[in-house]
Amino acid sequence: GRGLRVAGGGGAACGTWCGEEDGEVIGSGTGALGQRVVWGPAGGLHRATIAGGNFEYFSEDPYLSGVMGVAVTKAIQAHDIIAMGKHYVVNDQEYERFRTSVEVDEHVLRELYLLPFEMLVKDGEIASIMSAYNRVRGVYATEYRHTLHDVLRDDWGFEGYVQSDFWSVRSCAPSLNAGLD
Repeated sequence: GRGLRVAGGGGAACGTWCGEEDGEVIGSGTGALGQRVVWGPAGGLHRATIAGGNFEYFSEDPYLSGVMGVAVTKAIQAHDIIAMGKHYVVNDQEYERFRTSVEVDEHVLRELYLLPFEMLVKDGEIASIMSAYNRVRGVYATEYRHTLHDVLRDDWGFEGYVQSDFWSVRSCAPSLNAGLD
């Protein structure tokens, strides 16, 4: 079999056709295995050289990350497989990722960190989003209504479902009330 190319910075080297080809391989392979959901593409940015998720992310550039994510998403979902954009949002460092709080200005949040996810929702019509472990402005990403509901659903019109990453839910009621499904 052929290896996949786009994650880990490969997107800058080849263009959207790599994303389309890789999404095709992922979508067809997932369906052949009887699975219905792919945990990807990842919409995070390369912000720290030692971030544990960098192998999943496309680039440090939010627009390139969005373009590549959209190409992969469309190709996966063409096989009636659910693509799940992850890790929503600002999960771009490894140190203390279960406890860290990312303090970020709204303009920077939208222009850099949310842009790839906005593109996944609006241009890729992604079916699902996975929330992150970290906190955003002191609130766990799984409980942060501003990004889970106000931005994702109200501003962008997202109609899919939002799930947590493995052990990222800290409490049920705040997560459900914030928009986690």
